[in-house]
Amino acid sequence: MALLLLILIERIFFLLYEGIDVYGGSDDKGYVEAGILFAKTGIISIWGDLPSAMAMPFTVFIIGIISKVFGEGMLFLGVCKALWILMAMCSAFVTYKTVRLFLPKWCADLSVAPFLLPNFAWSDKILSTETPYILFF
Repeated sequence: MALLLLILIERIFFLLYEGIDVYGGSDDKGYVEAGILFAKTGIISIWGDLPSAMAMPFTVFIIGIISKVFGEGMLFLGVCKALWILMAMCSAFVTYKTVRLFLPKWCADLSVAPFLLPNFAWSDKILSTETPYILFF
Protein backbone atom coordinates (compact mmCIF):
# COMPACT_ATOMS: atom_id res chain seq x y z
CA MET A 1 0.00 0.00 0.00
CA ALA A 2 1.71 3.08 -1.31
CA LEU A 3 -0.43 5.48 0.74
CA LEU A 4 0.63 3.86 4.00
CA LEU A 5 4.27 4.23 2.99
CA LEU A 6 3.67 7.90 2.15
CA ILE A 7 1.97 8.42 5.51
CA LEU A 8 4.94 6.86 7.30
CA ILE A 9 7.48 8.93 5.35
CA GLU A 10 5.53 12.12 6.05
CA ARG A 11 5.42 11.48 9.79
CA ILE A 12 9.11 10.62 9.97
CA PHE A 13 9.88 13.80 8.01
CA PHE A 14 7.82 15.93 10.44
CA LEU A 15 9.50 14.28 13.40
CA LEU A 16 13.04 14.73 12.09
CA TYR A 17 12.37 18.24 10.81
CA GLU A 18 11.19 19.56 14.17
CA GLY A 19 13.17 17.22 16.41
CA ILE A 20 12.22 14.51 18.83
CA ASP A 21 12.34 16.75 21.89
CA VAL A 22 10.05 19.49 20.51
CA TYR A 23 6.60 19.78 22.03
CA GLY A 24 3.64 20.90 19.96
CA GLY A 25 2.57 23.77 22.18
CA SER A 26 -0.57 21.92 23.20
CA ASP A 27 -1.34 19.52 26.02
CA ASP A 28 1.42 17.14 25.00
CA LYS A 29 3.98 18.43 27.50
CA GLY A 30 1.39 18.03 30.27
CA TYR A 31 0.69 14.46 29.18
CA VAL A 32 4.42 13.66 29.12
CA GLU A 33 4.91 15.11 32.61
CA ALA A 34 1.79 13.30 33.86
CA GLY A 35 3.06 10.03 32.35
CA ILE A 36 6.44 10.42 34.06
CA LEU A 37 4.70 11.23 37.36
CA PHE A 38 2.50 8.16 36.92
CA ALA A 39 5.59 6.00 36.30
CA LYS A 40 7.26 7.31 39.46
CA THR A 41 4.30 7.48 41.86
CA GLY A 42 1.25 5.79 40.34
CA ILE A 43 -0.65 9.09 40.63
CA ILE A 44 -2.69 10.30 37.66
CA SER A 45 -2.49 14.08 37.80
CA ILE A 46 -2.08 17.11 35.65
CA TRP A 47 -1.50 19.38 38.65
CA GLY A 48 1.60 17.86 40.19
CA ASP A 49 1.17 15.56 43.19
CA LEU A 50 -2.59 16.05 43.53
CA PRO A 51 -4.69 13.39 41.77
CA SER A 52 -6.87 14.93 39.10
CA ALA A 53 -8.95 14.02 36.09
CA MET A 54 -7.28 13.67 32.72
CA ALA A 55 -8.97 13.97 29.33
CA MET A 56 -7.72 10.53 28.38
CA PRO A 57 -5.92 8.53 31.11
CA PHE A 58 -4.95 5.87 28.54
CA THR A 59 -2.39 8.33 27.17
CA VAL A 60 -0.90 8.82 30.63
CA PHE A 61 -0.74 5.05 31.21
CA ILE A 62 1.05 4.39 27.93
CA ILE A 63 3.52 7.26 28.41
CA GLY A 64 4.05 6.13 32.01
CA ILE A 65 4.83 2.55 30.99
CA ILE A 66 7.29 3.76 28.37
CA SER A 67 8.89 6.07 30.95
CA LYS A 68 9.19 3.20 33.41
CA VAL A 69 11.12 1.18 30.79
CA PHE A 70 13.12 3.90 28.99
CA GLY A 71 13.52 6.66 31.60
CA GLU A 72 12.89 10.33 30.84
CA GLY A 73 15.40 11.30 28.15
CA MET A 74 15.56 11.37 24.38
CA LEU A 75 15.18 7.60 24.04
CA PHE A 76 11.94 7.80 26.01
CA LEU A 77 10.59 10.59 23.78
CA GLY A 78 11.72 8.78 20.65
CA VAL A 79 9.96 5.56 21.66
CA CYS A 80 6.78 7.48 22.58
CA LYS A 81 6.72 9.32 19.28
CA ALA A 82 7.49 6.14 17.33
CA LEU A 83 4.53 4.49 19.05
CA TRP A 84 2.31 7.45 18.13
CA ILE A 85 3.43 7.12 14.50
CA LEU A 86 2.66 3.39 14.65
CA MET A 87 -0.81 4.15 16.01
CA ALA A 88 -1.36 6.60 13.13
CA MET A 89 -0.33 3.92 10.65
CA CYS A 90 -2.72 1.47 12.28
CA SER A 91 -5.53 4.04 12.08
CA ALA A 92 -4.97 4.47 8.35
CA PHE A 93 -4.75 0.70 7.84
CA VAL A 94 -7.94 0.00 9.80
CA THR A 95 -9.74 2.75 7.90
CA TYR A 96 -8.59 1.25 4.59
CA LYS A 97 -9.62 -2.30 5.53
CA THR A 98 -12.99 -1.20 6.89
CA VAL A 99 -13.90 0.77 3.79
CA ARG A 100 -12.58 -2.04 1.59
CA LEU A 101 -15.05 -4.45 3.18
CA PHE A 102 -17.96 -2.56 1.68
CA LEU A 103 -16.64 -0.49 -1.24
CA PRO A 104 -14.21 -0.80 -4.16
CA LYS A 105 -10.47 -0.38 -3.68
CA TRP A 106 -10.42 3.15 -5.09
CA CYS A 107 -12.87 4.21 -2.38
CA ALA A 108 -10.66 2.65 0.29
CA ASP A 109 -7.66 4.50 -1.15
CA LEU A 110 -9.59 7.77 -1.01
CA SER A 111 -10.59 7.10 2.60
CA VAL A 112 -6.93 6.93 3.61
CA ALA A 113 -5.88 10.05 1.69
CA PRO A 114 -6.94 12.52 4.43
CA PHE A 115 -4.30 10.98 6.69
CA LEU A 116 -1.75 12.71 4.43
CA LEU A 117 -3.02 16.15 5.45
CA PRO A 118 -0.38 18.10 7.40
CA ASN A 119 -2.64 18.57 10.44
CA PHE A 120 -2.89 14.78 10.85
CA ALA A 121 0.87 14.39 10.46
CA TRP A 122 1.52 17.15 12.99
CA SER A 123 -0.93 15.76 15.54
CA ASP A 124 0.63 12.30 15.21
CA LYS A 125 4.00 13.81 16.13
CA ILE A 126 2.85 15.23 19.45
CA LEU A 127 2.07 13.10 22.47
CA SER A 128 -1.53 14.05 22.98
CA THR A 129 -4.85 12.22 22.88
CA GLU A 130 -5.79 12.67 19.22
CA THR A 131 -3.76 9.82 17.72
CA PRO A 132 -4.83 7.07 20.15
CA TYR A 133 -8.40 8.37 20.10
CA ILE A 134 -8.62 8.12 16.31
CA LEU A 135 -7.18 4.60 16.39
CA PHE A 136 -9.51 3.27 19.06
CA PHE A 137 -12.58 5.18 17.87
